[in-house]
Amino acid sequence: MHIRYLVILNHLHGLQNVEIAKIFGLCTHTVGVYIRKYKEGGLQGLVPDPKPSAPRMLTKEQEQQLVKIITTKTPDAVGFPSRKNWDAILIKE
Repeated sequence: MHIRYLVILNHLHGLQNVEIAKIFGLCTHTVGVYIRKYKEGGLQGLVPDPKPSAPRMLTKEQEQQLVKIITTKTPDAVGFPSRKNWDAILIKE
């Protein structure tokens, strides 16, 4: 994120897109995109859009039940043979 700000700072100091691209190892197209986004939305325009997350696999209630189980019981206490500690693979099961 700070690279985007530095690109704009250098642009405002009068450097050409080609010079800015060389300094930061970017292509001139990317530099141009950052400048356009800045001109359209100010510093907030430089903030990347959030990436969509994967859909939830558990309901809130199921998640709360799972947290309660893994914080109060051992795996062998709930039917996983010979397991004393929880790990991500076991929780997924």
